[in-house]
Amino acid sequence: MKPHWSFEYRGAQWAEETNCFYWFRRIQREQFGRDIPDAQVDCKRLTHSAARLMAGNIMDLFGGVPTETPREGDAVFMTKADKPHHLGMVVMPGNRFHVLHILDGVGLVISDRLHLAVNGWKITGFYTPHEDPAR
Repeated sequence: MKPHWSFEYRGAQWAEETNCFYWFRRIQREQFGRDIPDAQVDCKRLTHSAARLMAGNIMDLFGGVPTETPREGDAVFMTKADKPHHLGMVVMPGNRFHVLHILDGVGLVISDRLHLAVNGWKITGFYTPHEDPAR
């Protein structure tokens, strides 16, 4: 059985220029053929800049709409505080929900809901590209 496509990204390293927004955009392009505009995150104040950006108009940022039924490729907004400041992507290896996301000092990981919770991450919302014909 062929491994899930998301496994090829595991272990990629975090850097200011290859943060969670970078990886979301890259994987959307490589795996789903979607061009997502650059988020223009201030890497010197990454958490604050990301929180401000994610509090803005999500339609302008990702061309996505909120969903209660996330599917592979959907954006996952997360936080360890009160405001979303981290971005991941829904992946479904083995047809089970996981989040592909990158962490400073760890690299790109695939986490299930338990691992997210144990590590202090709270999911604040899911967004699906509105050009997705399956919606």
